[in-house]
Amino acid sequence: MLKSELFDIKTDVTNLDACKKDNFLVMDAVKTVVRHAELAKAEKAFTDLREKFERVAPGVDALTAEVGVVVEKLGVDAGDFISKRDNVVELRKEVEACMSLDTVTALPLTDRVHINLLAHQIYKSIDITAFNSDFLSDERAKKIADAIKTFYTKGSGLKQFKEYLRPLIVEIFNNEDCKYFYPVTCKRSFIDEWLLHHFVASFGGNASRKIKTGKDDLGNKTVNYEPYNYNLNLTKAQQVASITDLCSVVLANEKYHEVIKPEVKSEDKKAAK
Repeated sequence: MLKSELFDIKTDVTNLDACKKDNFLVMDAVKTVVRHAELAKAEKAFTDLREKFERVAPGVDALTAEVGVVVEKLGVDAGDFISKRDNVVELRKEVEACMSLDTVTALPLTDRVHINLLAHQIYKSIDITAFNSDFLSDERAKKIADAIKTFYTKGSGLKQFKEYLRPLIVEIFNNEDCKYFYPVTCKRSFIDEWLLHHFVASFGGNASRKIKTGKDDLGNKTVNYEPYNYNLNLTKAQQVASITDLCSVVLANEKYHEVIKPEVKSEDKKAAK
């Protein structure tokens, strides 16, 4: 389980007045998202051992069983069981103490996106689709994949990514349906070589030997091994991960974004004095 001090993340796009008015703490919302993600992963890791214990100890609660019973029933697997069980129990207590996840998911889309990207900076397995699964259409994903292929095969077209990425970033951040965060825009000039090179690099760099299976004319299974070589991962899942990282970097560094704050009318300024 991650340490609590890791949740102290600062961002320049928080609407402090709105947060203060509703007593809404961004850090609490981020913590909720992270703890729920941690718990889901911990419970998944505990599933096999829990099922194994329940088979050999029917009627005994796996979460409260005495250590002696666990050792007796699981033998060499007891240590792993207890460690994973303790993690689940601890995280369940943490989740109970957190802000309700329903409170977070009920927020406007832009707020949810900001919270999710702040959570990603703490717990990398969280991506933007947890709250917004529609931002990467098939058409957009294909354009990005084709541009990446072109760059890796011809060494050109790097700057073309600005044409694909800037509208995407603006679309993700620059919605007006926000309550506790301000909209954010990203100018074309903000996307520098550093961002572009790291974004493109996230799709390559891994070498492996691809295995293709099929059937011959007689229906027999065939296995073909391609030469060991570098490969590109252009799947939609990888694109989501790379774009989540990119947006998190844009959000975390003021030089990459511009905060759009509503203009305060003169009468409102007088009323505030």
